[in-house]
Amino acid sequence: MFYRYSEIPAIVDLETSKLIKYYKVSQNDWIYCLLPVNINDLLVVIGSNLEYWTMSDIRNPIRSPIITNYGRKEEQRPFISSILLIDSTLVTTTFDGEVGIIDLEKRKTIHAYSEHKGRVWSVIQMSDRNIFASGADDKSIKIWDIRAKNSLQTLLENPGRVSALLKLSRNIFISGSCSDTLYWNDSQTQAIINIWDIRKLFFVVA
Repeated sequence: MFYRYSEIPAIVDLETSKLIKYYKVSQNDWIYCLLPVNINDLLVVIGSNLEYWTMSDIRNPIRSPIITNYGRKEEQRPFISSILLIDSTLVTTTFDGEVGIIDLEKRKTIHAYSEHKGRVWSVIQMSDRNIFASGADDKSIKIWDIRAKNSLQTLLENPGRVSALLKLSRNIFISGSCSDTLYWNDSQTQAIINIWDIRKLFFVVA
């Protein structure tokens, strides 16, 4: 029987371009996110599971589960689509529209927001260390503060799902979005990149 394994991208020696090590971690799930915590530790998202990897011995990393089957309420698992580390706080987004705040040291969920509809694709940190943004299927970008109970602002000037966010500088970030009707060849619904200046956005911490 053939199994499709998800693997952590190979650890490679940059001087010799030789493979050092790779790891088979799952028989049926993709790896969605990899995020370094420090020089030895790594966060790994495998489907709807989040693991903390201690990599001091790369031949035999220590894998500690933080989230197992995140929010599994239905047959379709809400895969963890992106993660963002803000000091010891971890922001997670999922395919069921949830944005979660996790205390990484305590391995405990602090808050879970359900304001987005559909899949949340991407999350980025803003200039303020506590502020971050998320983009989702519902054509919106939401601005959040990890200390607040609700989102601070919603940006709706997008033609369709917001599938990518990228911070360019302290005050500037860009978003990529595309309408579900792209194939209709309507110039008003083509894929669009928007440029945002956060100095023109109004933040209020609840």
